[in-house]
Amino acid sequence: MGYRRILVPTDGSPLAEAAYVHARAISAEHRADVVILRSVVPRANRLALGGAVAMAPGAVQLLATLNADVEAELEVARANVREVRDAFESRGVRCAPPRVVEGVPGEVIIRVARDLRCDLIVMSTHGRSGLGRLVLGSVAQYVVAHLEDPALLLCRPAHHGQP
Repeated sequence: MGYRRILVPTDGSPLAEAAYVHARAISAEHRADVVILRSVVPRANRLALGGAVAMAPGAVQLLATLNADVEAELEVARANVREVRDAFESRGVRCAPPRVVEGVPGEVIIRVARDLRCDLIVMSTHGRSGLGRLVLGSVAQYVVAHLEDPALLLCRPAHHGQP
């Protein structure tokens, strides 16, 4: 079995970077293209919060601030995926144009993987459990539950001396 296109989702964290080494190695072995992806929380989700206080004093300013925050986050995300793509390419990996997509991370990953016909996803998982998983959910869990193609999930390294 060979891979033709590998999707590498990132959130810009050092943990996400752990997946890059594996994605580069697999890409080199299979001569596969790599797509770097970053999702940004949807504007609608943020504006829903703003809508809850739309009648409050200062609501217009709050909505403007939320919109500016999204624009700033999108720009940071664009810079991040370009930087990651450049690092891959500097090591001889062919990359498709990087993607920044507004949306719920798990849903974005599945949609982009299908739309671009990626046949492997390589990503890190934050390894949340208990309350953290309940409150924040698990992007990796969502991806595995909805994915039709293989995925390589890299778990957070264990911290010595911590449970």
